[in-house]
Amino acid sequence: MILFGHLGLTLAAAESLKRVSGPGLKGLLQKADYRILLLGSLLPDLADKPVALLFKNIFMGASRLYGHTLLFSILLLIMGSYLWKRHNSAGVLVLAFGATFHQLLDGMWNNPATMLWPIQGWSFPAVERGDYLQYLIQKLATDPLTYIPESAGLAIMVYFTVLLARKKQLAHFIKSGRVRSPGQ
Repeated sequence: MILFGHLGLTLAAAESLKRVSGPGLKGLLQKADYRILLLGSLLPDLADKPVALLFKNIFMGASRLYGHTLLFSILLLIMGSYLWKRHNSAGVLVLAFGATFHQLLDGMWNNPATMLWPIQGWSFPAVERGDYLQYLIQKLATDPLTYIPESAGLAIMVYFTVLLARKKQLAHFIKSGRVRSPGQ
């Protein structure tokens, strides 16, 4: 996945969880700043892609690095749980949800050397791709595992934006990261 798949599918997952979860998780999600959730949905790539580009000789073409590891998610979850319990602050937990869901959407279980880093060694698997931008364009044009989630994610983001605009909540959402409940 590239961008819209991560954003839209993470947003849809959070909204779905909010509707079916018990009071604890529902309360957390109702307090969630969705701007942080959306940032979290991109965080593994935001952390890894610049490092991979700057140090491409060291990482030998790999672009899924530390942000795509289970250790990264666990550390975020530990910090988030501490802040939630001590200060009733949901931000880092929401960030952790977005980052962990990113890893699920990327199917990181198919790459155990990265997912389980450093348990299976200190290096990341080398990847031969050539021109990365050309690789992304080719995936978008030919790979259904890329263009279907990207299209679905874009549709979800457009739907969410139009819904907020129709309810005259778009400015409030941009400022607060939250959607007002009816009657607020």
